[in-house]
Amino acid sequence: EKMYVRRESDSYLIDFTDPSEDRIWNDAIAVNEGWSWYADNREKDKFGLIANDVSGGKHLSLEVFGGKHGLVEISYVISYENFGLSLVWIDDDRTSGKKEEELCLKETTGLIGSERGVEILVASWDEKASVPTVTVLRQRVKEGQPKFIHICLTPKSESRQGKENKFKLLSVRLY
Repeated sequence: EKMYVRRESDSYLIDFTDPSEDRIWNDAIAVNEGWSWYADNREKDKFGLIANDVSGGKHLSLEVFGGKHGLVEISYVISYENFGLSLVWIDDDRTSGKKEEELCLKETTGLIGSERGVEILVASWDEKASVPTVTVLRQRVKEGQPKFIHICLTPKSESRQGKENKFKLLSVRLY
């Protein structure tokens, strides 16, 4: 509320939607295991960083710096078909912890305990539409503090529509 009222815009943004060849976000990628940048729509004009694997386990690590308010916002596509779940966590490790990596290779149907600092990003729903959505993480990052945000695709659940298992990351913003 404080940010909205005061219209403060001091933030650190990693934007994967810009179609220009100037990919300044490349410097923020610490680890990329199976994520690709492309436009996945018919018109080839809606870009994002995409993981697609029914087995899951595709891992991305982004080096970030905390903003004034400590908030972390993840923007991604939610769709009715061919989209799945990803896990996200923040830590000091460039690669990732074994505990979290093991979680990324298991089908995720319930909530992950917040004591582990792992949150679920749900990119699948029943509406016949594909739209952007935003999740503000519970975990915070202190202003100026360097951290690593990890995102990993989990295996496809049989209950989800379609044959694919995608997660399309649009942006990461720290306020």
